[in-house]
Amino acid sequence: MKTVVMNVINAYQHGNLFKEVLKLRYKMFVEKEGWPMPNLDGCEFDQYDTGYAWHFATVNDNGKLCASARIGPTNKRVGNNSYMIKDAISGLLDGIPSNILTEAPPQSDKVYEATRFTLNPDCEQEELKSAQHNLLQSMCEYGQRNGIEEYIGLMPRTYYRSFRNMGFEIVEIGPRLIIDGRSAAVAVMPSHSNAMALAS
Repeated sequence: MKTVVMNVINAYQHGNLFKEVLKLRYKMFVEKEGWPMPNLDGCEFDQYDTGYAWHFATVNDNGKLCASARIGPTNKRVGNNSYMIKDAISGLLDGIPSNILTEAPPQSDKVYEATRFTLNPDCEQEELKSAQHNLLQSMCEYGQRNGIEEYIGLMPRTYYRSFRNMGFEIVEIGPRLIIDGRSAAVAVMPSHSNAMALAS
């Protein structure tokens, strides 16, 4: 199991892996969740897939994509868009309430937003557990190497319980809300969190 980190600039170095990430996102968010997201040829993409975004793709020993995620800085803008949580608070995103945080959203090169966390249902359950751990650990190690102190994200709280069970530090900082029929909240994960995971 290994995790590849890529962006739109160097994705060509990894064959079709970036396309596989977008296809998995389509399968999860458009087909399964029914989100009305932009898509083309079975690939999902949105306004946050910019040159500032980095994509993590975890593959098994046979090269099959098992998990993926996207991160992006909270202090950059592309056109009218900043990052998902901040734009939601500003009332720019349909389907995400503006009260997901009770404090000002961070804007710092030391805080990155993590979004589009996906798991491939075609992978075995044990593979998925290993892939989740490898993905999160890779995000933490990337953060440590690049001066990122923490990741912020809005996800279903069931994800957070799973991350904590693997030894990662997750701190909920926003109110618990029902989004798409599930309990969700904004949370942060320090990039030093993998030290706990390795010790578990």
